Amino acid sequence: MKSYRKKISFFLFTLLGVSLIFGLVRAEEETAPPTEIDATTGWNGGLAFNSINNTWLIVSQHHTGKAILGRIIDNEGKILGNEIVIDQEPTYFTGAPKVAFAPDKNKFLVVWAQESNTAGSAADIYGRFLAPDGTLLGNAFNITPNDPYVPLFYPNSAMHYDSVNKKFVFAFENRSPGIAVYMKTIGIDGTIGPALMVAEKPGDFLGAPSLAVNEKDNEYCISYQNSAAGHWEPGKDNVSRLAIKRVDAGTNEVGSEYILSDDLFFNNSIVHNSMENKYFITWTDSKIDKTLSRTLDKCSGDKSVEPDALGDKIVASITAYNPKSNTYGLIAMDCCNTNNVYMIFDTSLNILDQGNVFLDSRKSDPSKGGNYIPVIAVNTNNGTYGITSSVDYVTTRFMSNLGSTMLIGKTYGGNGPNFAEVPQPIIPTQGLPTDLGQLIQQIFSWSLSILGIAVFVMIFYAGFLWLTAAGNTAKIGEARGHITNAVLGAILLLSSYLILYTINPDFVKNTVNLPGLGAIK
Repeated sequence: MKSYRKKISFFLFTLLGVSLIFGLVRAEEETAPPTEIDATTGWNGGLAFNSINNTWLIVSQHHTGKAILGRIIDNEGKILGNEIVIDQEPTYFTGAPKVAFAPDKNKFLVVWAQESNTAGSAADIYGRFLAPDGTLLGNAFNITPNDPYVPLFYPNSAMHYDSVNKKFVFAFENRSPGIAVYMKTIGIDGTIGPALMVAEKPGDFLGAPSLAVNEKDNEYCISYQNSAAGHWEPGKDNVSRLAIKRVDAGTNEVGSEYILSDDLFFNNSIVHNSMENKYFITWTDSKIDKTLSRTLDKCSGDKSVEPDALGDKIVASITAYNPKSNTYGLIAMDCCNTNNVYMIFDTSLNILDQGNVFLDSRKSDPSKGGNYIPVIAVNTNNGTYGITSSVDYVTTRFMSNLGSTMLIGKTYGGNGPNFAEVPQPIIPTQGLPTDLGQLIQQIFSWSLSILGIAVFVMIFYAGFLWLTAAGNTAKIGEARGHITNAVLGAILLLSSYLILYTINPDFVKNTVNLPGLGAIK
């Protein structure tokens, strides 16, 4: 009996010790401050997150404007492989790449603008699929082969994947013969949809579009600049308006135009909050002095609602929404310094995290350099954000896990999961994790659950022996021994749980609902 107890005690103490060491190591990994990484050559790019492999694809245009480049980097900042040449052409301009990831097919699509040798004479949008490891899938293909347009991608013109309709979708500005807004779709199999005119009025400037995908209502909401005749400039009498239109994702029917503000510099950014089924839009005011925002219940509205001011002296902001943490993230250029500014806030616009990133220039005279075209995207696995920015127009830098100290394992506001919900059992649907750290973490989570069940069974069995002992001292002694072992196991199990919970609640989520601590989800 004593030998049996020693074996159980040794096993439980070993689990406690290893859990403590593992938890400390994982906590250090997951809460370590984000690190800047030189990702790709060039500038004017973007990024997309692979939720299956927990990796990022960063893309940029070469600073000569002759190539599209990419790189795969894991979420902890490890570079996976060499820089990828996605396309290389001896054209006048090849650049402004956009990228999105299709989780149901586990592949990326990169699109970019490409002009001929004569500036502004002819241009097309090209695309190419990439495998999760960056392998090129087939050749580059022309997305606008018969469209008489000269497309332009602004930094805010992100591409998205519509998982309901199984297609990639983006909006772009047409530069000739007039300035107008168009939309294009590419099926997951490469099927190219027609170019859809969203907003066009000869003589007026309609451009700088941003698009949000609303899968719940099967629609797209496109925001853009609607300026008076001619290109609007600060200080002029003409008005620059912020406009939006709804596009039916099934029929491509374009809805009515709504004007949200008369106080707009050209850039704007719109996202869809899938938890609360609302739109959130940000823009820079016409004085280029501050970033404003509105929350919309539908893809409609008017100028009667006063916008919220998010920050002063930040311009060209790009916004993202993360459904995992139910938060918004924003990245922008600092109007007066070389650095970029980021903000993370909940859906009530309470700031959760903010700061300056990409602080330096690499030029001999830093005042002549800076960090340009910052872009932000979401990590839907842990609720954080990834960002890129181009230092001195030469190198695109990357940073992951932005907001990790605030967001990992937490949910803010909205109608989604929170700390008071009943925990759900962990049921693997796609096999074990491929990441070693995640695999070990899952094993410990299962071990805690199994040991908890074992303690309950042991106490139940001991009680049964005691009740049926009928005065037999040997059976009573055996029952006491089992109860002692079960109580010891319960104490050590609780200790393991509390240690891991203290380090990071995400390590032991969905395992136990302790009074006073609540369920973890």
